[in-house]
Amino acid sequence: MMRNRTRLSVEVVYALADQQWVFTVEIPLGGTVRTAIQQSGLVQQWPELEWAQLPVGIFSRRCSLDTPLQAGDRVEIYRPLTVDPKHNRRRRAQQHGIKAAARSPQPAPRPHPQNTPSGDAADRAEHLQQDKTCRDNPSGWRETDR
Repeated sequence: MMRNRTRLSVEVVYALADQQWVFTVEIPLGGTVRTAIQQSGLVQQWPELEWAQLPVGIFSRRCSLDTPLQAGDRVEIYRPLTVDPKHNRRRRAQQHGIKAAARSPQPAPRPHPQNTPSGDAADRAEHLQQDKTCRDNPSGWRETDR
């Protein structure tokens, strides 16, 4: 059985909220997304839609209407969003009585005593001594600790 090498078989998919359509169409070799959509009959079925303005994709990857197709591709026509998805999730959560998780503020980092203008001189001196001890004695033991 010899395959027809001058035509490609692709699927064109369009869905509404409650219904979906899948058309298998034969397009000429080198055909584009636009060709597949026109051959599917969707343009004639819904002439009120501005097909040239709707986003399209091949296997969930956005593309232009002039993208060439390969055999077995699935052309998807995406509907415009009518509601912001974040707003819709918040509304559903409120309907179910779920409160939004409040972010607890992160505690501010404690400033180094040397860098604080109101730091006590004794605190700064002690901190400097600890730094010097750590540099001079990597084991961390001070003579007074032994």
